[in-house]
Amino acid sequence: MKKIIISLVILLISIKGFSSDKNILVIHSYHQGLEWSDSISAGILSVFNNHPEVRFYFEYMDTKRNTSKNYLNNYVALYRSRSSKIKYDAIMVADNAAYDFMVQYRDEFYPGIPVFYCGVNFLDRAQLTKLNGFYGFEEIAD
Repeated sequence: MKKIIISLVILLISIKGFSSDKNILVIHSYHQGLEWSDSISAGILSVFNNHPEVRFYFEYMDTKRNTSKNYLNNYVALYRSRSSKIKYDAIMVADNAAYDFMVQYRDEFYPGIPVFYCGVNFLDRAQLTKLNGFYGFEEIAD
């Protein structure tokens, strides 16, 4: 996983650079405390350990414990109701729910902001060719 995170970071730097302060939103499909989510966050933070100019904002969709359509509709409504004063320079998403959320709503909530993904299963490559600013790695089980 750390190799994937480092590769995402290299992609991010090559696109945005780090000559000034950067805000990066990380959206996890699952919840904090889940080993998978926590290991991805730890990997991200370890790579940026010596970069105080990069600030991370972690969000958790909690879709492992909440799978109903009503929950996801409420999650979208929460995003619509927020009036964040934070301008993000990049978004990192982990796993399918967060990826799908950004595919559907990135242009509404974060237009033009690049999205870096990891842990996405069964990636629709035809869909990906139509998305501008999405970069990352598909998860393929052995």
